[in-house]
Amino acid sequence: MNGYIGYTRNQEKLSPKLQKLLHIVKSRYKDELPQQLMVDFRARNKPLMKYTNIVQFNTRVIFLFVWLFIGQPWIYFFFDMFVLNPILIYMCNRQEKVSGYFVDKLTNDPTYGE
Repeated sequence: MNGYIGYTRNQEKLSPKLQKLLHIVKSRYKDELPQQLMVDFRARNKPLMKYTNIVQFNTRVIFLFVWLFIGQPWIYFFFDMFVLNPILIYMCNRQEKVSGYFVDKLTNDPTYGE
């Protein structure tokens, strides 16, 4: 449990704009999110979904088994470090930009989402 709590806290530290967005949304929209906010958020995040799918557990396991099958498990670590991790870093940075956009929109435009 302590490991998971630490992992969660680290994730929150790495996504300050997302955390701020979640705080704004939870405090402003207690019952239901405005339709416009959901549509806009989905549209801005949809391009990131392909990257999310790539860095998931399944991709890692498939490539691990490929490298094991051909007798070269050491290649997996390079694949993880030099292919999957840059994708993950790009995805996290892009998500922070999307979250920052919505933080600005919700903070500076009081009629947005009404």
